[in-house]
Amino acid sequence: MRMGKNAEGGFMEAVAAMMVVTVALSMFLSVVATTGSQENGVPEIRTDYLDDLSVSDGAVVGDVSPDMEVQKDFAGFSCIRLRAHVAGGTEVYEITAGTPTEGDVLCETGIILLKDDKGRSVPVVYEVAVWL
Repeated sequence: MRMGKNAEGGFMEAVAAMMVVTVALSMFLSVVATTGSQENGVPEIRTDYLDDLSVSDGAVVGDVSPDMEVQKDFAGFSCIRLRAHVAGGTEVYEITAGTPTEGDVLCETGIILLKDDKGRSVPVVYEVAVWL
């Protein structure tokens, strides 16, 4: 890596300078991405305990209140409310852990297949609301 007659850098010097700039930018973007991903975002609403429910006589039955209490305490929610009903049915299963308060509410809705008395899979529409 020698300089030319006019003290100009050659091709190798230009490539080395470009690599230094590339490495510095990569490190900067890594730090920015890591810092951004550590911020607190929207808390996750778990719904895995819904598998413990079942359907009997066209209505949702089961007790998931212990699982809801655990999630409420672990995530720091003030209240969790579950509403579910068999698709096309009118009877609504509702259970609440905690007391609803003023403030932000997050809600997740979906459909889950639950087993009925005869072993058939029945679609159930659910809504889980959490108070922050």
